Amino acid sequence: MTTKNITGFSLIELIFTVSIIGILATIAYPAYRGHMTKTRRTEAMQLLLQDAGFMERFYTEYGCYRNRGDDGICGTTDDSNPEYPAVSPPPIMPYSCSPAMDNNEKCFKVENVGKVFYKISLDAATGSNGSTFTLTADPSGTPQESDGKLTLDNNATHGWPKNPSGNVKSWQ
Repeated sequence: MTTKNITGFSLIELIFTVSIIGILATIAYPAYRGHMTKTRRTEAMQLLLQDAGFMERFYTEYGCYRNRGDDGICGTTDDSNPEYPAVSPPPIMPYSCSPAMDNNEKCFKVENVGKVFYKISLDAATGSNGSTFTLTADPSGTPQESDGKLTLDNNATHGWPKNPSGNVKSWQ
């Protein structure tokens, strides 16, 4: 009489293995999402710092954080620009979204919805003579939306209202 060796897994072993994988997945997935949120936030911070460096170079060259108008003076009311009648327009930033794209116009195209996590904007009108600026990385409408806005101004003051420490003026 010959006996056959039966190889394979029993149903109990299979259920046990699947349950272990399920438990590991429920622990790992939230940690993965948190890690991705932090990574995207860090990239947005890095782009804000690069844009701030651009603004400082712009200030060194032109003496203000705005383009000079027709009169050559920063932020005066006699600049002839119908879009910004009271002050001259701000410069065009090198980065308008995070992750950075090779062309700022791509940031706002339909095919990139869901791929852009922060939209970066410049407010150089906070000082009437163009002597201040505030950069904002806004996550609205993206998976990062619950993360809150990041800000950086010309005095290197960082702002993040939803940071874990509760300190509004820190990116830590």
